Amino acid sequence: MFRKVSIYLLSIFLLNLFLFNISLIKYQNNPHTLFAAEDKPKADDKAKSDDKAKADDKKTKEGDKAKKEDKSGDKEADKEKKKGEEGKEGEAAPEPCPECPECPDPAKFVLSGLEDRKKKIEEEEAKLKLEKKELEQFKEDIDENLEKLEALKKQIQDDLAAIQKVKSEKEKQKDAEYETKLQSLSVVYAKMPIKNAAAILDKMDVELAAEIVARMPPKPASKLLAAMQMEQASKISERLARKKK
Repeated sequence: MFRKVSIYLLSIFLLNLFLFNISLIKYQNNPHTLFAAEDKPKADDKAKSDDKAKADDKKTKEGDKAKKEDKSGDKEADKEKKKGEEGKEGEAAPEPCPECPECPDPAKFVLSGLEDRKKKIEEEEAKLKLEKKELEQFKEDIDENLEKLEALKKQIQDDLAAIQKVKSEKEKQKDAEYETKLQSLSVVYAKMPIKNAAAILDKMDVELAAEIVARMPPKPASKLLAAMQMEQASKISERLARKKK
């Protein structure tokens, strides 16, 4: 708006300047014309001034009209703009863009990770405690079983000792009975005739014959061996020698 007013005032100034230049040219061409004009009656000057005032008023009105037209043009443009905006608003509104996911707070993220880690550690500790308790119970069971095994081992050893003792007694008794029999046989063969005793011992088992001869007195034993077959006598003599060693 200020620009239009400035253009209007500039146009008036240029018009006045143009009129002044025309008057100046006329004066230069005919100086008497200017003085002649000064001598005209005051009525003519008044008419000229009125004409000038009318012309100025006309120009002012034209300027105001131009301003009004500019304002109306601005109003029309605003109306058109408003209509366009209303038309856009009347159209189907586009679907809003999906909201971007909110970035997680680093502190909350770290705390969440620490809480998860803490929870896992607590679970592992609980699991380890349970396993430790089970191991302790298992150790107690093992210790108890070991005590039972030790008691059973001692009982077995005692039983074996008792069995060995009984066996030893029986063996001793058996050995004593065997020894008694051998002593009786040795006495019998010592009292028998040498040839008869030699014939029996020649057919007897070498080990048994050696045991009988070993329990005889030396003199009857030497006579008996002399009367026996040479092969049987040598075997009995060999066993007797080993037994003494």
